[in-house]
Amino acid sequence: FKEIEEDGVVKNLRLRNQQVDSGDEIGAVANVNNGIIRQVIVEDSVIEGRDRVGGLAGVNKGCIDNCIVNSTTVRGRNVVGGFVGLCSDSYTRHCQAYNCEIETDSIGDDESYGGGFAGGVQNKSIVMDCHSSGSIQGEYTGQFVGQGSEGDYGNHLIKRCVSSVTGASRVFAFDSNHLIEHGYYD
Repeated sequence: FKEIEEDGVVKNLRLRNQQVDSGDEIGAVANVNNGIIRQVIVEDSVIEGRDRVGGLAGVNKGCIDNCIVNSTTVRGRNVVGGFVGLCSDSYTRHCQAYNCEIETDSIGDDESYGGGFAGGVQNKSIVMDCHSSGSIQGEYTGQFVGQGSEGDYGNHLIKRCVSSVTGASRVFAFDSNHLIEHGYYD
């Protein structure tokens, strides 16, 4: 879907062997989610784009619950995540990005952020009870989240999340107004 509207619901869906190659805000299920995505599985797929690229959604501005991205490659230039590119004023819970390969690549002097689960988090987003595993390559990479916003766009909550992504430069590749509760990173 290009965009799931606020009253839209996508549920009980399984996507396999998807090849998505496009521009900004790219994901296998939704480029931009403003509604609800529940009980969706994406597996054995390749998702490629420029900015805000994720295995399930490019940008989440709604609710994603109980979804899985498995054995998927996600490539982009900036704000790239195994599960979602950017969480913005959103709620994500009980979701996993398993065995994903995430690759970010900056162009010129631009910075390139990537995360095992989310490429970026902003605007009071909440991510709870989620897991990421696999590998990541890129300049500013985090095991779980790549970039968070400061100031008015900060104050995120990451709670009871686990990551075992290898290759990251740190657990979180940013300094921000975020709260991490009961997280585990291997």
